[in-house]
Order: sequence, then C-alpha cells, then structure tokens
Amino acid sequence: MLELLIKNTYLHKFEALKPLLALVALVDPPNILQHFGTTQVLRDLRNILVRQYAWAVPSTEAIRLIARFSPIIEVGAGTGYWSYLLGLAGADVIAYDAEPAQPFSTDDYAEEPYTEVRQATASDAVAAHPERTLFLCWPTAGSSMAFDALSITRAQHVIFVGWKDDDVTGCMEFHDRLRREWKLVEQLDIPQWPEMRDRLFVYRRSGN
Repeated sequence: MLELLIKNTYLHKFEALKPLLALVALVDPPNILQHFGTTQVLRDLRNILVRQYAWAVPSTEAIRLIARFSPIIEVGAGTGYWSYLLGLAGADVIAYDAEPAQPFSTDDYAEEPYTEVRQATASDAVAAHPERTLFLCWPTAGSSMAFDALSITRAQHVIFVGWKDDDVTGCMEFHDRLRREWKLVEQLDIPQWPEMRDRLFVYRRSGN
C-alpha cells in the first residue's frame, strides 16, 4: 500500500491546496471570494486536475474499500486513474470508456491514460464481463451510460462515486433504479472540492 500512497499524485496536489480550501470555508463566498476571484481560481484549478486525473479525488481508504470487491469493471473510466490505483492496491480491474483518453494530445492539459482503457460502450463492456463488480465514478450528468450499465450487470455489488440521487452524476433513471433494486450497504467520505457533494457508495443487489 506504500506504493499506492506515493503514486496518488492527484491526492497530493489536492492536499497541497488545503490552505486555500480552508480559506474558502471561512469567508463569505458571495462577497469576499468573488471580489478576490478565489472561487474562479479554485474552479479553474479543479478543471485542470479533473482533465489530468479524474472527476473525483481518490483517497487511500476509498481505493482499499473498492479493491475488496475485486474483480471489478470500471465503465466511463476516462484516463483510467482510479483503475490504475486499484491495480496498485492488488485489485483485478478492467477499465472501459466510450472515448478513452488519448496520449500525445496537443492540448495544454493533455489527458494521458494511466492504465489500459479499452474502448466500448457501457452496455458492450458490461455485457462482456457481467459478473464483475460494476464501478462507476462520476458518470456524465444526464447521460444514460450508468443506467445502461446497471441494467445489464449481473454483479452482486455496484460501487458508485458521485452525487447521490442527483443527476449531476448520471441520470435520474439510474438513481431511481438503484433505490428500487439495490441496497446501500457502505458509504465513505472522499476528498471534496468546494461546492461538491460527491461520496463513495457501495450497493448490494436487493434480496441478497
């Protein structure tokens, strides 16, 4: 686990911003922060790091929790950063995305895959590995991707990182199906950017 702690560079960068995040929590955002532009600076920093790493900041505790449910399939993996850390933690994980991050981009903040991310739709990916624990990290707002994956999986557990019961992550059909057919069995706080309410949720298929 020491390697996992050392190589989680996203978490290190987030931790380095904590003094600025603490300032945000102490002052009045509508007045002071807007006056000094601090809110926009934080949003810009988040946008850069999201593109380099992932939408959610993984803690060591979060990676350890997810790894317990190996083997895993991650859909919507993006750069594959969470899957990369899960691999360091010893998990058997396969990552998919409909449009995987490409290396050697000309973008100033180039997306770079951290591990192999295979190209496939969520439906095709889960259909190929239906028994693996389904892992979804910040599925696209309003997209049916998470719902499609949830509809196909035959796994006993689904792990979701995002906003609970809110289509900021995924669509409402996804959240409705989670409530109807799955039981929340574990949840964990993760590092949060200001204005964010994402957490880690572990669901077990109802009746099991």
